[in-house]
Amino acid sequence: MTGTGGAVRAADEVRAAVRAVVSALAPGGLRGPADVYDVLGPLADAAAVLGEVTERLAGFLDAELQADRIGVDLPMSGPARLPDPLASVTTATAALDQARRHADRLAAAALDAAHETTSRLHRRE
Repeated sequence: MTGTGGAVRAADEVRAAVRAVVSALAPGGLRGPADVYDVLGPLADAAAVLGEVTERLAGFLDAELQADRIGVDLPMSGPARLPDPLASVTTATAALDQARRHADRLAAAALDAAHETTSRLHRRE
């Protein structure tokens, strides 16, 4: 998948896949700690890539702003303020950078630690 349509379709597929994981984790969906380990591995990998995704989105917005291809549809708040693409893109890229940092911490610290720890767990018979 390439281009905007491909990126949007891929993001929609990610959302659907995450919802499918949530549904699969309903009561009775896991048989033991090994299942938790098996679910955490791909989630940790996905979280690690999420940081790169947000970085690329921010880079695209910055490049489009520099090329003067971004406008703002409505005044941001109140009649005195005119739409400001620079302020809007700066706010969006700052939020994406924050999301990247959180995704990096989520993947590196939380999910990886949980994945590693669950590798040593087993179900007692």
